[in-house]
Amino acid sequence: MSSTDRVNNNEQGWGAAAATCLLALALLALAWYMHETTYQSPNDVLGKTAPAAQH
Repeated sequence: MSSTDRVNNNEQGWGAAAATCLLALALLALAWYMHETTYQSPNDVLGKTAPAAQH
């Protein structure tokens, strides 16, 4: 083995790290989208309400 066959440990794993970061950002965007499209404020007077329970 010659001296030019050195291993540079600083270059390993960056692809997996980038993929993990992109996946985390995609899941964050999905959670935000789902929250924005499905959240209904309990103080919204025009929102749908369930019928009152019969007691």
